Amino acid sequence: MLSGFIFLSSFEMICGKFLSVFFVNCLLSSNLSFFCLNHFSCDRPNVIFEKRIIDFGVIKPNSFVSDTIKLTNIGCQSLVIHDVKSSCGCSVAKYTKSPIPSNQSGRIVVAFHASFSGKFEKSIVVVTNTEEKSHLIKIKGFVSEL
Repeated sequence: MLSGFIFLSSFEMICGKFLSVFFVNCLLSSNLSFFCLNHFSCDRPNVIFEKRIIDFGVIKPNSFVSDTIKLTNIGCQSLVIHDVKSSCGCSVAKYTKSPIPSNQSGRIVVAFHASFSGKFEKSIVVVTNTEEKSHLIKIKGFVSEL
């Protein structure tokens, strides 16, 4: 394990103002990713979303589909989701209403009603108490008689 320690020390020097290194196992590959947060501050919450795009694929007309997004507070203060806004009436979201403590996770459940045919791309805006107040989530898919 000594080589891992030496690597982390080298990584720490490359990052400059090293405050934290987060190991995130990427969902799309088996590689381990390293994030050096030079501007990370412990005087506020900070958030990582499990994903920022929901692809519902091909769905039938007049059907309802939903998916859940996990978000994690990597800051030192509690994360608060103030609101989750949809770009249309065809999608709605429910979310964790209580403050999310440091190193804990919350959820956003996004539901879509396929009231039309064809390709769709919609936006969900998550409003939080982080430095960057608004976070964009995209939903997409295709409505068709299979």
